Amino acid sequence: MNSKVEKKIEKEVGKKVAKEIKRELDKEVEKKVEEGVKEVEKAVRKEVEKSLHIKLYQGARDSALMFKEEFRKQVIVAISAALGFLIALSWRTPIQNSVGILIKKMGLSGSAIYFEYFSALVITLIAVLVLMFISRWNVGKG
Repeated sequence: MNSKVEKKIEKEVGKKVAKEIKRELDKEVEKKVEEGVKEVEKAVRKEVEKSLHIKLYQGARDSALMFKEEFRKQVIVAISAALGFLIALSWRTPIQNSVGILIKKMGLSGSAIYFEYFSALVITLIAVLVLMFISRWNVGKG
């Protein structure tokens, strides 16, 4: 409280009453200040919680979108691999028959197991060459 006001009050009502009034005013001011601080704390807490909720929501949303995109990519890879396997199975018999015909034309004779190994070797060579060609073709696209 202002010292001029205090002196004026002391003159009018006396020192004892002035001290009592001053104490009451100080308590009232302190009470109002505490209420104001509590309101500010409450408002700040509310804003912080709101900001935190927004950040958590955005983080969860971003994670969900990333998961969705990664899931989609993995499904595409799995379906592509399955279709590739299906294609490989469909070509298996014609390639084996072609290698068998090639072995007969070359006049190779012997037991069947050697033919199977030779067939597997030829098929592997053809597959590696095709994969090399496809890889170079794919790099050329980029």
